[in-house]
Amino acid sequence: MRSTQPRCRTSSGPKALLPSPSLRGIPGGTYVHQAVEAYSRWLQESRLPKLLVKVKPGAIITPEVAEWVEDSFPNTESVDVGRGIHFIREDHPREIGDAVAEWLTRILARPILRPGPSSRT
Repeated sequence: MRSTQPRCRTSSGPKALLPSPSLRGIPGGTYVHQAVEAYSRWLQESRLPKLLVKVKPGAIITPEVAEWVEDSFPNTESVDVGRGIHFIREDHPREIGDAVAEWLTRILARPILRPGPSSRT
């Protein structure tokens, strides 16, 4: 029986092309989807500082998704580094590096939050 799996030709012979888990149409049915959902929930609860680097129009982080992230993930700063779609590290390496360095400098300058004295005796 011949496979209907999409294939591509490489120097070492044909290889199967597996569709992205997000394109399989099985919400909640893959470990990748479950991991992404769990991570998203954690990010929505975590007070750890976060930096969102965004571009316009963006492929994955569209302006609408960026707005949702800024509203949903506490303690999130965002920086727009210009125009881009998907390969933003290649399009804006210096701007991203500068943004991360400036953000990290501010984060490291903050006092470390520690729990107060214990009420136990």
